[in-house]
Amino acid sequence: RAREVNCFHNHRFQTSSQSGDYAQFYNVVAKNNGNVTGRLEFKMQAHCDIDYTNFPDDHMNCCFRMKSVLYPHYIRYYLAQGESTRFN
Repeated sequence: RAREVNCFHNHRFQTSSQSGDYAQFYNVVAKNNGNVTGRLEFKMQAHCDIDYTNFPDDHMNCCFRMKSVLYPHYIRYYLAQGESTRFN
């Protein structure tokens, strides 16, 4: 039986660089088999090269990789936009 943990980590914190990055956990559920699921929302700065050649009709792609160093096989990432969700 799943049990919802209401307030796992409900305040925003800054990273060690104090750059305004933050992470916040939502809907954390711990099951009796040891599985813990939840939604992690975070904000981070990414630096990308910008080319204004086709402005204002340009499209910029900024790529970055997210992964778990300790548990890469146990974590799945879902990128959500509005009503639709893309799986990555």
